[in-house]
Amino acid sequence: MSLESDIVERLKSDFDADQFSTALQLLTDSGTTGRVARCIAVAAAGSLDELSLQIGTASTDYRDAILAGEYDDIGMQQIRDLRASFLVDDPLDFWIGELAVFLNSRDFQLVSLESREATAGPFDYTCDRGEGIGTFQRADRTMIISKDNRRWQVIGDAAELQPFQLHIAYDDEDQFRSQLAWMLRRK
Repeated sequence: MSLESDIVERLKSDFDADQFSTALQLLTDSGTTGRVARCIAVAAAGSLDELSLQIGTASTDYRDAILAGEYDDIGMQQIRDLRASFLVDDPLDFWIGELAVFLNSRDFQLVSLESREATAGPFDYTCDRGEGIGTFQRADRTMIISKDNRRWQVIGDAAELQPFQLHIAYDDEDQFRSQLAWMLRRK
């Protein structure tokens, strides 16, 4: 099993040139990928010793690695959502979390994210507190998603989006994802 490209890039940026290949080999050999590998990389913070420790921790109970990578030092407050991307690294970014996981399962990678405080409540959950624009890419296309005033929309050519009823904004994120799934099955 190979590591996702964003994890390899994270290791490259966190470890110096002499340590990168060792870090890459350790994480690859662990067989850990996805969310847990991202959490290990974040918790390691450029230290080979910490990387080895976190790999061992994950092999015993992956949830402990998630705590180390996504939660504050006390482990009580989630401060990152590494299920699909390193870019969701602040609670204000949680608005894109579920959609990033959904699109990641269809080979789209979140490549840029601009978040701001949400303008419309209610703010029942942390993910309700932010909104903004996320850009996703896969080999054959780029997709820009907007959330503004609790309304989800694909930004793009209305003529291309209209057959899938994605030229309009949706109040319901589940319905929006359902329409996206329909479009992605057809394209």
